[in-house]
Amino acid sequence: SGDAVLNGRHVHLTGTTTATVQSGTQGQKRNDLVVLRYTKNTTTGVETCSIVVLKGTPTTGTPADPAHNTGSILDGVATHDMPLYRIPLAGITVGTLVPLFNVLKPMKDVWDSLSQYLPKVRIYTGQKSVKFPGKVADFFSDAQYKAIVGRSFTGGDTVILTSISTGTSIPLVAVCYTGTKTVRAIQVSDTQSSDIGVRFCIIAAQG
Repeated sequence: SGDAVLNGRHVHLTGTTTATVQSGTQGQKRNDLVVLRYTKNTTTGVETCSIVVLKGTPTTGTPADPAHNTGSILDGVATHDMPLYRIPLAGITVGTLVPLFNVLKPMKDVWDSLSQYLPKVRIYTGQKSVKFPGKVADFFSDAQYKAIVGRSFTGGDTVILTSISTGTSIPLVAVCYTGTKTVRAIQVSDTQSSDIGVRFCIIAAQG
């Protein structure tokens, strides 16, 4: 029993299913495949799944797996086989089953494996009142930025500014002036006000 996903279809297997493996041939080898077979009734649209054993070709050499239906359900095929196990036979002896499916990992494990490749950041938010003598105003001095982030602004940081003054919303862009390491706010549109309340979000990259 268990659950399987094939071409986007979720299948829940309950209880026990018995599938017959034909006897082997003395002095020859053979590979059979146990597959989860999806079928769709093209008239009724009913979809079903069942366990099927596909018989391979006996040989005195190296046996090959039997052919199975590989067309994608997403392309509209009516039959698709998902290989579950290979059954190796040597003469009349059945060998150890070989799993052919991939086990889906818990989402926590998936996240843990991906997170090592994601940039490590810290986010700081707040708001302050800014006096604009024109279109440009000093938003953070180097000392003010260090007080929040713990270091000076770097090229890996992102600062997002949003005006919260009443009336017309004022588009703002944050830039860093490297000469004094000052973060400045620039009004994208025409100058609207000399005093503006601004919310800020600092996405600070961590080394």
